[in-house]
Amino acid sequence: MNEIKNWIKSYFSFSNRETNGFVVLVIIMAILLMSPFCSRFLMKKPAKNWDSDLEKLEILAAQLEPQFTAKKAKKEMNSSKTSFPKKVVKYFNFNPNEISLSEWEKLGVATYLGKRILKYVEKGGSFKIKSDLKKIYGFPEEAYSKLEPYIDLPEAFSKKEKFKAENKTYPDVKKHIEKTEVKISSFDINKADTTTLKQIRGIGSKLSTRIVKFRDKLGGFHSLEQVKEVYGLKEEVYLSLIEKAEITDLSIQKININRADETMLKSHPYIDWKLAKIIVNYRKQHGNYNSIEDLKKIKIVTEELAIQVQPYISFQ
Repeated sequence: MNEIKNWIKSYFSFSNRETNGFVVLVIIMAILLMSPFCSRFLMKKPAKNWDSDLEKLEILAAQLEPQFTAKKAKKEMNSSKTSFPKKVVKYFNFNPNEISLSEWEKLGVATYLGKRILKYVEKGGSFKIKSDLKKIYGFPEEAYSKLEPYIDLPEAFSKKEKFKAENKTYPDVKKHIEKTEVKISSFDINKADTTTLKQIRGIGSKLSTRIVKFRDKLGGFHSLEQVKEVYGLKEEVYLSLIEKAEITDLSIQKININRADETMLKSHPYIDWKLAKIIVNYRKQHGNYNSIEDLKKIKIVTEELAIQVQPYISFQ
């Protein structure tokens, strides 16, 4: 038993207490897995008399059949009396900006939808062309196709109206155009604040804050490729960013792996809580780490992870 414990302790880098708990857990699981097989021999179900039950069901069905037939006939009679005639739809030429709720209902439009249209018009909305009616939320395509021939509006905008719509300039659009035309000088991404990052097209307040927080948790970027790891950063925005971003300051903040506790280690984006715990336990059992090769002796530390975390840890 001691040899098994020693093997578990060495393989998983467990402490004595964790090893004992692991062994107990395995024993409990083995008992639970075997319990269904044991219960089959300890408990025997009495044989079921299916013929007797079938006979009882046939007697009960014979007794209930007259009542069921009478209820079914009564239900069919009531349904025939209470059925309503189908609503008659009457189509006529109309302007959707002018008709009332009752007229919408005559056209076959549901009452709730008619009220929604009237509310839209009351608030200043208007229908310029026929297809504008489809902009009303929840307006069925099938209903529009039936009403379209009767809508007293043009099919599309005239050339003059289309030209005005396309060339209409709004103040906020003008400001956006002026903003994108501002020349941006190169900057060090390890020193940039949110204001500097927001100069890049596609980076707003939330994304710039996210980039800065990720950089600070890392301890600084040692490669521009790491910026891709920021959540929500699109490829086209990243390409725009690296045109102006550079790394001139390589003073990366490092964690001393021989002194840091679990809390400090797991605060780094590349080290989760499980790895932080194993690093500390392995250090307690085998002594301090002298190089990245010592860290790779931990089974869950892959070559890729070792390369990723190496710039952010020190051994002295």
